[in-house]
Amino acid sequence: DPVNLQRQVTLNAATISWDPPVDTDYDVTYIYRNELYLDSTRNQQYVDESIISDEVYTYSIVHNDYNGNLSSDETVSLRSMAWGIHCLVELNDSVSEMVLAVNDDATYGLDPGLDIPTTPLPPSDYVRLSSHHPEWEYVLGDYFSQESYADISLTDTMHIWEMVLMSDNAGSASISFSSSDNLPPVPSFIFDEELSFKTQITDE
Repeated sequence: DPVNLQRQVTLNAATISWDPPVDTDYDVTYIYRNELYLDSTRNQQYVDESIISDEVYTYSIVHNDYNGNLSSDETVSLRSMAWGIHCLVELNDSVSEMVLAVNDDATYGLDPGLDIPTTPLPPSDYVRLSSHHPEWEYVLGDYFSQESYADISLTDTMHIWEMVLMSDNAGSASISFSSSDNLPPVPSFIFDEELSFKTQITDE
């Protein structure tokens, strides 16, 4: 049977992963979404890029062997992101990406599968844009390339995301932003605390 199902949600996709099957006659894995057949794979993960925003999906994973025997199904549910902002920083030949997202299933603490840790830094020639949460004490690290919060109402209040830019390169960094189509129609700004620099990044 499928073991250790995990889910990860980004702005445009959901990834379901599981442990390698132990049966020697394993053939293929079938993926169902909301009880409808979706696809098959022989990998240990599946990326669904056909999700739409702010919807709940239930995925069922079934293994099949060469004799046509089906395993029991194991399921995992998730909610897609409501909206988000994609951030891209470029410095010389180095590039880093970060996502700020909103998901009704998120909290204001660590949410594995919604908050995604960064990969380790290379020894040199790097730039990294991330959020920093040592208070979460996450075993995979303190820095995150995706940070998700519960539903944020921006009609009568302000929400602040803090980002950290790290690099061993000298020069000027270029930071660009793109938002999902359903970003609330409110102004967005980037503010540098050290330089007291503020600029608007959306037209609203």
